[in-house]
Amino acid sequence: MELEGLSRADLARRFGCSRARVTQKLNLLNLPRDLLLEIEAMGDYWERRLVTERSLRKMCTPVQGNSGENVKTVKA
Repeated sequence: MELEGLSRADLARRFGCSRARVTQKLNLLNLPRDLLLEIEAMGDYWERRLVTERSLRKMCTPVQGNSGENVKTVKA
């Protein structure tokens, strides 16, 4: 994204989804490293989803970013 100078809107157009959806996906990268590793270790071979975006969103709280945009941080 940064290397190609793409905005979230550009990514949304490229992947055929909303800008909000791109933001949601990018916010997953803000989870603590240990939690990301734990989720990654679960793999993706389950018959049903053990971890959903909705359940991960509940773990985050909105805060105001330095550039004025809303970002999410993980609840402690």
